Amino acid sequence: MSIDDIKAQAEERMGKALSALHENFSSVRTGRANAMALDRIKVDYYGVPTPVNQMAGVKTPDAHMLVIEPWDKTTLKAIEKAILESDLGVTPSNDGTVIRLPFPALTEERRRELVKQCKAYSEEARVAIRNIRRDANSAVEKCIKEDSLLDGQSLHVAVTVHPGSMKLDELLVQLVAGPGDGSTFTETPDVVEMQPESEGVDGTMTFVCTYTPSRSGIHVYGVRVMPCTEGLSSPLETRLVLWG
Repeated sequence: MSIDDIKAQAEERMGKALSALHENFSSVRTGRANAMALDRIKVDYYGVPTPVNQMAGVKTPDAHMLVIEPWDKTTLKAIEKAILESDLGVTPSNDGTVIRLPFPALTEERRRELVKQCKAYSEEARVAIRNIRRDANSAVEKCIKEDSLLDGQSLHVAVTVHPGSMKLDELLVQLVAGPGDGSTFTETPDVVEMQPESEGVDGTMTFVCTYTPSRSGIHVYGVRVMPCTEGLSSPLETRLVLWG
């Protein structure tokens, strides 16, 4: 998994945690009628848990009253039962046509309870965010240990070439690297010319370069050695290119 993938996954999980927090806050009964208070209530509708707002119209005739008018009147009792079994804390009134939910003004004791409840929801979200951040940091550290690169980091590449009878100035050594699927390039690769660094006692030559990826994701790379003598139409003549 790349750094970008880890970041995207963490952002998605954090977004879900914040959405859950908003949903919890919207369910808090503040003494004023709010249709969002019904969002978490599901009704057993032909064996399928269904939100109230997908089964009925919800109106707010005044600041302390919700009126639920089911499109299918046979669901009145099921909706009433779901409300009674929920933690909404409101007693529904069913007149056979609509369900009325009165929201009385809050007492001081109830206000203190709601404050505690909101603090608990907030702490739950904080713990979730901390855990997601911890998981993301661990994943990034694992990537680093596996020699993955962070954005802006560079990779030092060295290759040993046996030039045979060719002179140093007759060789062109290049690093070819770019996004790929593990075996082939999926985008036009970057080409970096490698420079001679040292000569071995056995006649070999070490070439080096520093490569900074310009794109994110999984990369593949290879080193090619080509002649660059005069008279060649192109150093990329296939039969004269050695890949390593």
